Amino acid sequence: MSDNNEYAQTLAGALQRLKSAKDTSYRFIVCDAKPHIGVMVAKQITAKHKEELTKATGSKRLLASGECRFEDGHFVFTPENPVSGLARKVQAAVQFHTGKKYQIQVGSESADEAAAGQALEKAADGARSDQGLPLNAKNPDARAAAPEPKPLASAGGTFAISGSVGQGGKNSSADVSAVQTALNAKAKAGLRVDGKCGPKTIGAIQDFQKAMSMPKPDGRIDPGRGTARALSRPGPLPPAQAPPQAVAAPKLGRPELGKAAAVWHNMRTVIDTNLEQVKKAATAHYAHDHPDLVKDLKQNLGKLDGIKDKFDHRIADSMAKADAAKDDAARRMELKKAKGILAEYINHVKSEPLIAHVDSNPWVKINLRKTLVDTITHMAQAIG
Repeated sequence: MSDNNEYAQTLAGALQRLKSAKDTSYRFIVCDAKPHIGVMVAKQITAKHKEELTKATGSKRLLASGECRFEDGHFVFTPENPVSGLARKVQAAVQFHTGKKYQIQVGSESADEAAAGQALEKAADGARSDQGLPLNAKNPDARAAAPEPKPLASAGGTFAISGSVGQGGKNSSADVSAVQTALNAKAKAGLRVDGKCGPKTIGAIQDFQKAMSMPKPDGRIDPGRGTARALSRPGPLPPAQAPPQAVAAPKLGRPELGKAAAVWHNMRTVIDTNLEQVKKAATAHYAHDHPDLVKDLKQNLGKLDGIKDKFDHRIADSMAKADAAKDDAARRMELKKAKGILAEYINHVKSEPLIAHVDSNPWVKINLRKTLVDTITHMAQAIG
């Protein structure tokens, strides 16, 4: 629990009162602070609350504010302006200050995210290719267990480094020399082996990563990670793959009942294609890592298929039946059914955290949420 007992007791008490209340909303504010953000919850946020929060955190930087309620076992924070990744920060802050781990949801983001979503978010937060490991599905806060590889024989002899080399690396002279030697032997980089990590060495690392089919080369090598393992392996790299490329959603045009089914089917095709591109990019990014990590990542990425499954073909079938109805009564009945299906889809968009994680992946931008929202809106307009 936080050493600031007065603030911790105020926060814990407010959350307990909100949890005990029925159909009640409180207000909240969040301020940006380190190592944990500050959270204040009350029926009404006053100047006194802000002063107490500032005293507890030493920060006056407002990060978010809005309404908070307790429903279905979760404290649901609805910020006036969305802040990506806030759910886990709020959960961590509340746990730090009160000593209790509550189920937290901010907007559509849950603090207890699926392993696949966390792996993508880790990469989106700037994890480098040789640092951002796919997370273990059983323990999302731990890196996937994998044995550290022993130094392997490369074309230039035994290759091993003790620390990171390249952009933002530790760049010890011995490690830089080892990388320069290995790049010269493996990729004919033509580097001067001087132990100095300058632009040419970083550029050579990036070129090698491009040859590895990494979608976003970062110019850095870490011990035992993908780029280091690729440098260690004998023989040439496999041919580089074409970079992943998202397809744009087709223009929707004027909403018409007779065309609605085709519009929905087209959208599902676009989603399927673009999710495969995300999988392709993530797989290429980690392709040269330890096999256990690659296997773990593929299992997590398989969960992305559930997104398309939630937005199934029922609405297209219903709209087609409504268009083909022989009388107004049958048409109205089918359109009522279609509205119910759309309501389900809208709820999926609001509640599925993987949508936000897919959109924040660093490799290929697919604008999944926008595609879904635009198409659902189009379908609603076609219903009339």
